[in-house]
Amino acid sequence: MCRALSFRPSSWLGGLVERLDACRRVPASTDHLDTLTETGLALASGTELEADLIVTATGLKMVPFGAIRLRVDGSDVDLSGALVYRGMQVSGVPNMAFAFGYTNQSWTLGADLTCEQVCKLLEHMDRRGYAACVPRNRDPAITGVPFADLTSGYVLRAIAQFPRQGSHGPWRREQNYARNWASMRRDRFEDPALEFARAATTTNATTEFVDRDTHVAARANVSHERQ
Repeated sequence: MCRALSFRPSSWLGGLVERLDACRRVPASTDHLDTLTETGLALASGTELEADLIVTATGLKMVPFGAIRLRVDGSDVDLSGALVYRGMQVSGVPNMAFAFGYTNQSWTLGADLTCEQVCKLLEHMDRRGYAACVPRNRDPAITGVPFADLTSGYVLRAIAQFPRQGSHGPWRREQNYARNWASMRRDRFEDPALEFARAATTTNATTEFVDRDTHVAARANVSHERQ
């Protein structure tokens, strides 16, 4: 068995080398489990692995937004058909933003940029008296691509449930901190893809966030006129 790493202040480097060497001597197999045997595991390929200890680890089950069901004006939002604006807003859903970090570098770099972008958006809305912001794609040339460009099994099994990125900006955010940082400081919110509404009189829009397990709904009512 490959023992867990432990770091002893007196000889942590020697202990680390010893344990890494032990890990290299442990055989690894990628296969489907057929059944348990008296001495270990029988794999679908016919191979049997002897084991003193079996630890089950079936992987993550990803769900978008913590399995919260989104409804706008009483209609469910089809996340699989929605696009993500600048990596933080879902098309057709007013007044909602989320943070998703980088997958090829520090997660918090991407999440922090998103938080800063959301703060700038809120300041923009406050200055102009807007009560709602809804991203909408009106460019027929935009095509959808997977939200996360990862090949892990748990990602591929669930990625179809998530909203998609667009083929190019502003519906696509690169996995590149320097470019995203520069873009955030250069871009403005006078964007045809963003629909703003003032707190006024003509129509009422309701956004619901429904917990799939408890069925408790949180509602946000916005009376507005389109701009």
